[in-house]
Amino acid sequence: MALQLPSAREVSTCHMEVTAPFILPHHGTTPLTGRVITTNHKTGTVLAKCLVHVLTQAGIKLVRADIHTWGFTSTSSPDVRQINLVRNPFVLVHSGYMYHRGTSSAEAWTVVPFRRMGARYSSYTTESSGYRQGAFDAHRSFRTCSNVTISDDSTYRSALNTLALTDGLLLECLRALHRDIPYMVASALACYHARESTKSLSAPKGRCGNVLLEGVMVDFRRGFAQYLAVPLNISEALGAPVAQMCYQPNSSHASDHSERAMAVELIREIDTRYLDGALHRAEETLLRLL
Repeated sequence: MALQLPSAREVSTCHMEVTAPFILPHHGTTPLTGRVITTNHKTGTVLAKCLVHVLTQAGIKLVRADIHTWGFTSTSSPDVRQINLVRNPFVLVHSGYMYHRGTSSAEAWTVVPFRRMGARYSSYTTESSGYRQGAFDAHRSFRTCSNVTISDDSTYRSALNTLALTDGLLLECLRALHRDIPYMVASALACYHARESTKSLSAPKGRCGNVLLEGVMVDFRRGFAQYLAVPLNISEALGAPVAQMCYQPNSSHASDHSERAMAVELIREIDTRYLDGALHRAEETLLRLL
């Protein structure tokens, strides 16, 4: 049965002005070689860090490219085997909503009052300013399609904990569409083009493959073998120690998945009704790039 959105809000498409710079100045430009894994915010960064740690202990070098890729993949060097983790946009929104409202160790930008975020940024020089920009833009866009008021003195985290579920998910949708999703799609496109450009070469350079995080996590041992071990050219037998160390669904960083199916259904309705299908279009784009 379809979930019903609150009738109090006037139906209006949210105004969005996405200004995300997909490549930060002087960011991610170091040539890479060997095995590489890249991520964006909420697309498997903790998993990537753990993979690097476990494989290093096994004598296998795996490099995690800088911090987040921010829409940039470095595949110009020879003999690169790169995995770029992406995530279904609807799942990404729910994961972000649960994490940003409930984590006991809140990211710094989630506890900055909207009022202190100031005017729009002309450029990003740090990753944290990019997060603040996304939250600031989401707050501003929220006002264009909701009659619910979020105080300028609120923080992003307090807003998510104060708003009703539908309104909180709408706010997180807007934040992700202003920040995380443009970067994720841009990095997936860069990875895809790197892969396609080397198909005709007898000795391919800059191999890159987009991997959907859900495909890995739904059955971790099988997902590791199919989506990580093969493209990175490592033994499938490493799946056991990797699963033991890295598959931690109940960790403090993991979000609660118990109501994800219903939440994703609600997010799809929000996307159709208020976001002009922006999440759906991002989903279709990512599926074509896998």
